Amino acid sequence: MGLAALSMFIYLGLQDVESANFVEDLLGLLAFASPAIVGAYLVWRLPENTVGWALAGFGLTFTLGVVGGTISGTANPLAPWGAWLSEWMWAAGTFLILVVLPLRFPDGKLPSSKFRWVTPTATVGLALVVFGNTLRDLLTFPIAIFGITASIGVVLLGAGVAGAVAACVGRFRRAKGVERQQMKVFAAAVGFAVLVTVLAVATTGMGNEAMTNAIFASAVLVLVGSIAMAVLRYRLYDFDRLVSRTVSYTLLVLILGSVYVLGAVWLPTRLVGQESSLFVAASTLAVAALFTPIRRVVMRWVDRRFNRSSYDAELVAEAFAARLRDQVDADRLAADWAGVVNQALEPSVVSVWLRSDSSN
Repeated sequence: MGLAALSMFIYLGLQDVESANFVEDLLGLLAFASPAIVGAYLVWRLPENTVGWALAGFGLTFTLGVVGGTISGTANPLAPWGAWLSEWMWAAGTFLILVVLPLRFPDGKLPSSKFRWVTPTATVGLALVVFGNTLRDLLTFPIAIFGITASIGVVLLGAGVAGAVAACVGRFRRAKGVERQQMKVFAAAVGFAVLVTVLAVATTGMGNEAMTNAIFASAVLVLVGSIAMAVLRYRLYDFDRLVSRTVSYTLLVLILGSVYVLGAVWLPTRLVGQESSLFVAASTLAVAALFTPIRRVVMRWVDRRFNRSSYDAELVAEAFAARLRDQVDADRLAADWAGVVNQALEPSVVSVWLRSDSSN
C-alpha cells in the first residue's frame, strides 16, 4: 500500500495545480495508482500467486519510469541518468505486464512445462536491452555493438511476449470450470482495453486531450479491476450475465436506431424528397411500440448463448456443496438453493418446500 501512496503523490506532483478538470485528474490518479493498489492487495491476499507480484512490480516500474522521464526533460545534471532509468523501467514494466502476467494468469503457475523457456528468454532479452541502451547512451563514443546488443534483446523480449500470449491462448482453450470463467473475464477485459485504446488513439488528433486521457484511464481501470475479480474469483458467474445484458442492449439500440433512421430520415427523403415531422413522429411511436417485444426477443436469443448455456451444472453443484458444509440454518440454506437454481437455470418461478417436523 505504501507503493500505491507513493504513486499517488508522484502523480499529483506532476500535475498542474491550477487545473480545473477534477474528473480528469481523478481518473488519471486512479489509473496511475490502480496497478500498485490491486497488486498490493493481491499479494496480501494470495502471496503465492505471481499475478499480484507482477501487478505490484508494474506499479513500481511505472512510477520510477515517470520519475526518470520527468528528470530527463530538465536541465538537471542527472538528466542522462533519468533517461536511463526511464528506459530501463519501461522495459521492465513491459516484461512484467506482457510476459509474466499472461504467462502466469490466473493461478500464478505455468500452463504446462513446454513454456518454461518463455521467462528465461524474455529475461535475457530484457537484460540485453538495458545493457545495450545504457552503454550506448552513457558512453561518450558510439560503439555499434551496443546497438546490436539492444536489438537482439528486443527480439528475445518479443519472442517472450509471443510465447506468453500463446500460453494464455492455450490455457483459455483448455480451461474448464472456474478457470474457464477466470480466463473469460480476462479475455473480455483485454478486448475492451484494446478497443478503448484504438478509440483513444483515433481521438488523439481531435484536440480533446481530456477525453483521450479519460478513455485511456477507463481502459486501465477496467483491465486491472477485471484481473482482481478473476484472481479472487469474485462473482465470476455474474460476469456472463453482465456480458449478456451488454450485448443485448447494444443490439437493441442498434436495431431501434436503425428503425428510427429509416423511418425518420431515409423513407421521407425517398417519398416526399425531404424530412417530415409526420415521419419523425411515426418513427418515434414505432420505436416505442417495438421496444418491449424486440427487447424480449433479443435478450432471450443472447441469453441462450452468453448466459444460461454457459453455466456448468456440475460446477454450480460443487460450489453449493462447498457452502453447504458451512451452513446450518435451514431458511438460509433454502434461500441459497433457490438462488443457485435461479442463477443456473433461470426458471420463471422458483420455490422451495421444507417439511416441518411435527414431533414434539
